[in-house]
Amino acid sequence: MSTVTDLVAGLVRAANEVERLQEAEARRLLSSALRTIRDLRMEGCIPPRPDNTDEAGDLLEACYQLHYGVADAEGVRQALLKAAMMIRDLHILQDSRKPRLH
Repeated sequence: MSTVTDLVAGLVRAANEVERLQEAEARRLLSSALRTIRDLRMEGCIPPRPDNTDEAGDLLEACYQLHYGVADAEGVRQALLKAAMMIRDLHILQDSRKPRLH
């Protein structure tokens, strides 16, 4: 499996077990997801949204909430799933742009 696939699987697994997830692990996963999203966007030449409505901002907000101890389980679950979806979509987009050998 690729690193991206492993991260997506880890995010989904953590979302399904959020009640047992340590805050530090949730922060680590979301931080890793944010880095991966940034990297995949840069590789795909995807510019930031001009209206500042980037969904990655929601993930950053979830990281802040975890850091300050004000995050709730459902918010963390939703952030983990959103991160997994964003990474999966970006990975599919990147893969679809690769030239195919026939």
